[in-house]
Amino acid sequence: MGKKKQQYDGGHYSRRGYSKEDLCKGPEPQGYAGLDRHALYESAVQSPKGDISYLLCFYQRYIGQQVPEHLREDFCGTALLASTWCRGDLARRTGMGLDIDRDALMWGMQHNGEGLADTAQPCLWLLHGDVTQPLDKAVLVNCPVRSNSNGSQPSVEQSMQDMSIHASDIICAFNFSVCLLHQRSEVQAYFRQSRQALSKRGGILVMDLLGGHAAEESVFMHRHNDTTGARFVWEQEGYNPVTRHIHCYITLRDPDTQKNLRRAFHYHWRLWTIPELHDMLMGAGFSRVNVWLRPMQGVSSGCEDEEGEEGSSDSGEHDEDFEEYSAKTFSPKTAELLSKGWTAFVIGVAEPQ
Repeated sequence: MGKKKQQYDGGHYSRRGYSKEDLCKGPEPQGYAGLDRHALYESAVQSPKGDISYLLCFYQRYIGQQVPEHLREDFCGTALLASTWCRGDLARRTGMGLDIDRDALMWGMQHNGEGLADTAQPCLWLLHGDVTQPLDKAVLVNCPVRSNSNGSQPSVEQSMQDMSIHASDIICAFNFSVCLLHQRSEVQAYFRQSRQALSKRGGILVMDLLGGHAAEESVFMHRHNDTTGARFVWEQEGYNPVTRHIHCYITLRDPDTQKNLRRAFHYHWRLWTIPELHDMLMGAGFSRVNVWLRPMQGVSSGCEDEEGEEGSSDSGEHDEDFEEYSAKTFSPKTAELLSKGWTAFVIGVAEPQ
């Protein structure tokens, strides 16, 4: 894959461990009055158009020339990616977002679903449920629906029927969200459900992952979004080498007030390895697994620098794009960079039946 101006290091839409108890949880506190953590998160962390460009590239490479139409965004949070997907081709594309956080889904429906989910013939559906469970166990997040031409409104049942006819061409689990699943049995269940949901004409499950020393050490790092210019602080602490668990936090800054929403998001990861995911994907029925790797962007560990300035994570010192892993060995330079830290796309391919 050639050089891209917009680099991808994964977002960080965060929750704690993926717990069924969250299915009944109400809205979380917003912190400072007037600060909207979901809006600040989207501006600081996410780059949906860049994500979609990778997804389209992977689909064309591994499935073929047909055009993907239906995308399912798992662990979707506010469903910014799924809604951006739909808006890219309203005549053809449909999207679905699935998440365990009802508060984030409701915010996403209000701010990202207008004109997509509130029509008589919606092209976006947001579902409140567990990614490890069958999709029919999830609950459709309702929104005010515009009347159709004869003045009637489709029922929730009709909306679910409309949604069910769309097998997924692409399923994605970005923001390192597979690490929210702590047990092998949970990951295996998720992969099986995803494999069954993919289209018979072929489809892909795309996840991002991180590893190397930088993923395991304690980190306090100032970062910014190259597209929006928004800033945030990324923290990692408490890595356990026996369980491979680690706690991560995001502090967001309001660009207008310059107030910080400290640790607005906290989540608890189990750092999976590429070989583990490979074996579980193959066991779930995927035809093959492909991996794209890139050295992690610059990391400054330990304490914040004296002036609180940015830790040059976007300095471009190692401005590599992702490259497909096809060889058994790396060059000495690449191997050294990858040992310090890497991000990867792991792609489960379901070939046409």
